[in-house]
Amino acid sequence: GPAGRAGLVAHVRGFHRCIKDFELTVERVVGNDDTVMAWWSFSGVHVGPWLGQKPTGQPIQATVFSFFDLNDGRITRYRLWLHAGFDDPVVFDSSCPDG
Repeated sequence: GPAGRAGLVAHVRGFHRCIKDFELTVERVVGNDDTVMAWWSFSGVHVGPWLGQKPTGQPIQATVFSFFDLNDGRITRYRLWLHAGFDDPVVFDSSCPDG
């Protein structure tokens, strides 16, 4: 997706199309003036192709660490590390052309 905030928005929109009955738990958020890290988890049902995985129609649970770089209070870069029981953790970086 696109870089910066637009990449995050595109990522979240895709997420909501592919994970239904979504429940989110925020474990911890820490940050300073230019960086924020959020540790969160979610559960739902995997109903659409998502992060290179075919839909299973089965429940899914994940632990996620999201990292936000900020400039003047606005997101300039979004990265995440996600473990959802796939073969490998998923790494996403909005500053990379391929995510």
